[in-house]
Amino acid sequence: MPDTIFQPLWNELSQLKTTDERINHFTDFANSFQQTPYQPDVIDVFYDKIMEKGTTTLLKDIVKDCPACQRTLERNFIKRTGVTPKTLMRIVRLDYLWTKIKDEKAIDYQELVFDGNYFDQAHFINDFKSIIGETPNYFFKRNLQITKMFSGRAEGTLQ
Repeated sequence: MPDTIFQPLWNELSQLKTTDERINHFTDFANSFQQTPYQPDVIDVFYDKIMEKGTTTLLKDIVKDCPACQRTLERNFIKRTGVTPKTLMRIVRLDYLWTKIKDEKAIDYQELVFDGNYFDQAHFINDFKSIIGETPNYFFKRNLQITKMFSGRAEGTLQ
């Protein structure tokens, strides 16, 4: 920062008598540079709603609650996050199912289809394969300790 910003401050501080006055004056000076607090915009609110309701609510119902049209929301959402709202919903849904089954030894795929609000098992498998890269059957046959560790869901990691 240029000296011209601080020179008036030094002059003002030198004229104050007590340390408390100087601290208060300097605090006021520093606070004058503080930007206004961040205000969530439409995309932030839309993202939060997907994270909150993405496992149980249809995308069109979440879009209805937003004050922008669907196409504008999607375009700006992709710019901000790098994925479509639908893709984020699919990821949220699989993450929800992962939390449900992470400690189970036997996995009931029909229960996952029901809990994940999938139309049928084929939709669940297609969603899983498109996001994870392999079928659920192949994925869950492996030792998942490393996967749990990377997802932050292994014992002893923060959840």
